[in-house]
Amino acid sequence: MLRYIKDASLIIFSVLLAFILNECRTEYKNQKDTEETLQSIRDEIVSNKKVVEKIYAYHSKGFEMMKDSLKSDAFKNELKKGNIPALYVFLPDGIIQDHVSTIAYEISTHKNLITRTSIDQAMEIQRIYDQQNTIINTIGYIVNHISHEDFIAGKNLDNKFLVLVDQMNELTGQEDVLIHFCDKYLEKY
Repeated sequence: MLRYIKDASLIIFSVLLAFILNECRTEYKNQKDTEETLQSIRDEIVSNKKVVEKIYAYHSKGFEMMKDSLKSDAFKNELKKGNIPALYVFLPDGIIQDHVSTIAYEISTHKNLITRTSIDQAMEIQRIYDQQNTIINTIGYIVNHISHEDFIAGKNLDNKFLVLVDQMNELTGQEDVLIHFCDKYLEKY
């Protein structure tokens, strides 16, 4: 009888040890996966920050040129006549220059990374990618604005150009905020 108890105890101990080892292995694998994913997100943020800094400088220059042109009475008169300014004067390469990546972030959401990192880190990552989406939406709005038939036809152009200048101001502000968010995240993590 004592032998059966020893054998049963040994079997129970072996099963528990297997469960514990499996749990440790799974936890190690999850931790390694989390670290690799967070590194991929960090690399993506570094890459996106470089893109946004370049675009921000370009958009800021175009915005300043637009603001300066509004100081010219001759320019304002041309707008009132419905003469469309050549936007390439302000933004010679167009409004869309490059794109930011979201691949690492999207993969992390599918891996449910948020449950394996601190809430602060998850919130900062989310803030960065939300800000990127805000910028993308603003660029879309600007593209729609300058592509609208009234803008192209020169109808009410003085007001439409003012709206465009306001949108460019908004866009450059959003890009500046994104750069700040990226810097803050990269300093902390």
